Amino acid sequence: MTTSLLNPKVGVFYMAMIPQFLPADAPPLLMGALLPLVHNAEAMPWFAAIIVATHRARRWFQSAAVGKATDRVAGVFLLAFAAKIAATRA
Repeated sequence: MTTSLLNPKVGVFYMAMIPQFLPADAPPLLMGALLPLVHNAEAMPWFAAIIVATHRARRWFQSAAVGKATDRVAGVFLLAFAAKIAATRA
């Protein structure tokens, strides 16, 4: 929350986007404060899901089998690239 409050781009974004979603009959100050709160309430579960997913992906990427497969695939691509360079005429 502190990062968003101290980032001037976030303020510019809210100043540009929020007014067009305010209903005509609603109090502007109340709705102007409510819409960013709704935005933050929606963002928190989303970022929490991203954190959980990357934590699980990290475990998977650190496994020995995935490391070996990654090394083999990278090796094949590097050999193919080297063969292409060797086969080209200067």
